[in-house]
Amino acid sequence: LTGFDTAKAGTITVTGAGKVVLNDLAGVVKTLNAGANTGGVTATGLAANLQEVTGGAGKDSITLGGALADKGFVKLGAGNDKLDIVTFAVNKGAVIELGDGDDTLVGTGAVSKDAVVDGGAGKDTLAAGLVNAVNVGAFANFENLDLAGLSVAGGLDADLFSAKNTIEKLILSGNAGGTNAIINNVTA
Repeated sequence: LTGFDTAKAGTITVTGAGKVVLNDLAGVVKTLNAGANTGGVTATGLAANLQEVTGGAGKDSITLGGALADKGFVKLGAGNDKLDIVTFAVNKGAVIELGDGDDTLVGTGAVSKDAVVDGGAGKDTLAAGLVNAVNVGAFANFENLDLAGLSVAGGLDADLFSAKNTIEKLILSGNAGGTNAIINNVTA
């Protein structure tokens, strides 16, 4: 679905077993509800004011178009889902729940220490560049750490994750952000 007139649609609801691709959803769309879809939804070019995303049981891929505000949420449900926050912030009070499945969270936006970012059940992957010593408490239930784009002065301390995450694997899906990527306190 491309070129959809979102100037009049505050909510988009996707149901059924088919795979649905939504592109260029600018405008006033505040809610994307695909909770009753099992085929998977891919949504890009989303409106900056989109604040409520519910995924279904399929393989969903969502790319945010603006910051996730207080009380804003992305709840992707079952399936091997991917959420890209791009360069947008996940602010205090915002909630991201990736749900069941082997999910991935990527992007370079700032994540508030007072947000909730839960990988859920499965082997979930977190972009290391989203995490720092201040906000690490916002992240829970991640098993894989992707080092692509990591650029942290002095390195990233793996011990930071031990309270709410069980990091089992380090992944490099692309180039590290600096001339080197340093991970301290990694155990076998």
